[in-house]
Amino acid sequence: GGTLRDRSDAVAISKSVLTELLDQYSSERVAGVLTKNTLEFYSGAETWSAYRELRAPMVITNAHSYLKDADMTSNTGIVPAPTKSGKPYVLAEVWSYALVSTELARESGAWELLEWLIEPHNQGVWTMQAGFMPPRAAAVDSWHPEPRADFARNVLESAHPTPDAETLAILGPPIGKAVRNVIRGHATTSTAVQDVIQELAVD
Repeated sequence: GGTLRDRSDAVAISKSVLTELLDQYSSERVAGVLTKNTLEFYSGAETWSAYRELRAPMVITNAHSYLKDADMTSNTGIVPAPTKSGKPYVLAEVWSYALVSTELARESGAWELLEWLIEPHNQGVWTMQAGFMPPRAAAVDSWHPEPRADFARNVLESAHPTPDAETLAILGPPIGKAVRNVIRGHATTSTAVQDVIQELAVD
């Protein structure tokens, strides 16, 4: 529910929102939902491997890991990660096409290829086969009518761009450290929040 920049567009966080987030993690640690083992995973691919190898009954992963194995996981249910409000919120990494050729003949062919690639049906066929989310909901219409297509539509409806690299570089380390300390039980919520605020003030 918070923002990552203030009105002047400087990187900033809400102390109350961060406290609320870390309080939630602390409660989940006490309840045994989050354990020290949670911190052993650094990517969606790693959590998905743990699930596929029956080392975890439920995981948070990325869409690509699920989609590329969707045909082999007919007994797997998938939903967006839970939020306090119950409203789905998904982070999406955005890819872009880039035309780098300066030769007019190649440029013309490249534009034709690009136009073909972004046509919804073609984009849908390619993304389904490659196991990636298409950027447009219309592309999902060419996916087979199955839970995978419904999942893709739900993700696209709740997708938000991942914060930019500069914001992540500034906020990622102190917030990541606070989350790890709370989940490990090495710091109280108030102490972890104060550490984040102080570190950001120093920077």
